[in-house]
Amino acid sequence: MAAMSRFHWHRVFHAVTGETRLAQIGASVAINYDNPDATPEAQLRSFAGGEFQGGPTPDGLGDATIAAGRVAVLTYKGPYAGISAAYHSLFGNWLPEAGEEPAEAPCCEIYLNNPREVAPEELLTEICLPLK
Repeated sequence: MAAMSRFHWHRVFHAVTGETRLAQIGASVAINYDNPDATPEAQLRSFAGGEFQGGPTPDGLGDATIAAGRVAVLTYKGPYAGISAAYHSLFGNWLPEAGEEPAEAPCCEIYLNNPREVAPEELLTEICLPLK
C-alpha cells in the first residue's frame, strides 16, 4: 500500500506545484477503501490528497468526499510504517470494548504534521473510523 500512496501523493503535489497552488492545500488526507489484512496488496485502493481551498480542483486531480456522521478518532504518534498497529488496536480492542460497529464507509487518515519537518517518531496522524 505504501507504494500506491507515494504515487498518489506525487500526482497531487506535481499538479499543484506546477500551478503554484501548493499554499491552497489544507490538511493532507488519505482515504483507505480496503482492509490490508483481507485484500492483496496489488488490489488495495486508496485516495491521497489534501483539502483544496483554492477554487476548482486542479487539472489531473479528482475529488473525493468524506461522508458526515459519527466517527471514532484515534491519534497515532510515530512513523507511518507502524500505523497498522494503531488500526489493529482501534478495530481489535477499542471497537468491541466500546460496543460500537463500523459504518459501511472507508477509514481516513488526517496528517497533522509534515514528514519533511518532523522526525518520524513525532509524526501525528488522526485515524478516523466511521461508526453506525
